[in-house]
Amino acid sequence: KEYPSFSCYLLINYRAFAWWPPHLLSVLTFPQQMRGLNFAHNNFTHTVVDDVDFMRNPIIEIVKNLGVSNVKGLTNGKELVEFFITCVEEKKRINLIILDVVMPVMSGIEALRQIRKMDSDVPVVLFTGYNEKAVKEALTLGVKDFLNKPIIEEQVKKVLRKYL
Repeated sequence: KEYPSFSCYLLINYRAFAWWPPHLLSVLTFPQQMRGLNFAHNNFTHTVVDDVDFMRNPIIEIVKNLGVSNVKGLTNGKELVEFFITCVEEKKRINLIILDVVMPVMSGIEALRQIRKMDSDVPVVLFTGYNEKAVKEALTLGVKDFLNKPIIEEQVKKVLRKYL
């Protein structure tokens, strides 16, 4: 017996599929407008930017423990801007930037200014000791969340879960 068939298309946020295993994505059918978009894990990156290893590395581990496999650690704002440009050129997406303010070569705020010229939507969590001027400027640049130094694992997890 033959049954009628129909198609149902949902409007989705592509980030919802960012962490689906590739073997599950392969059985999904997307409308023509979405074909060719690559939802594979390696097209999405989270970045942690801090010049101090013992501050950056624990956050990278926390992010990985939350199930994110593609985490890039960077040591200053210039590295972040260069990495961001490379991602744009390679059609990769940075899903989240965790960013320190005070760093050598280029500050986090200057890097954020440059990134906002390229992408006004990428979520940024400012990771810093309290710096009133930096916090005010970060708010004008679209930062929605802050992590205080020194890190407290549960605080980090609570903030990061909003973006994962």
